[in-house]
Amino acid sequence: MPYSKNDTRLYRPENLNLPWFNTNFEWDTSGAVAQLKYKEREKPALWQGYIKEESYHLYPVSDTMLIIFKQFVLDYMKWSPEAVISETSQEYSGRVFLLGIGKSMFHLGGKEDEVTLSPGLYDPTDDSTSQLIKDIGKAFNEVLMTGKNQEHFTAIPENQTY
Repeated sequence: MPYSKNDTRLYRPENLNLPWFNTNFEWDTSGAVAQLKYKEREKPALWQGYIKEESYHLYPVSDTMLIIFKQFVLDYMKWSPEAVISETSQEYSGRVFLLGIGKSMFHLGGKEDEVTLSPGLYDPTDDSTSQLIKDIGKAFNEVLMTGKNQEHFTAIPENQTY
């Protein structure tokens, strides 16, 4: 049955589950035989970020989302701009900010169509850092659910298969 990955926000194979199915499809029992139908919407669902392992991801996004999310992290943590310890840009890792004060250190990276907030790969991480990343992600998702920053999301390739 055809459906739009962008309209249904199906960008991760693990989201192809019963709640996703029930949100996007319904059984039409008005005829002699029940038929499965795609639920047409006036507007697609709002984009959200997701937690995977110890990182928070925003996908698919434009380059502008990195700066918006960086400012959100600084505001959430009540940090001044001095909490931006470094900024690098490399071919394979993209644009990466090291943010932090004390034991709370984050890597915020933007590459192609994804923004990721994660603990440092080689840095000793305080246990609270992983929880902070989840809290920041949850707080940003709450902002996204108001409709704010949706214009910084792009589109999933419709021909991508799982």
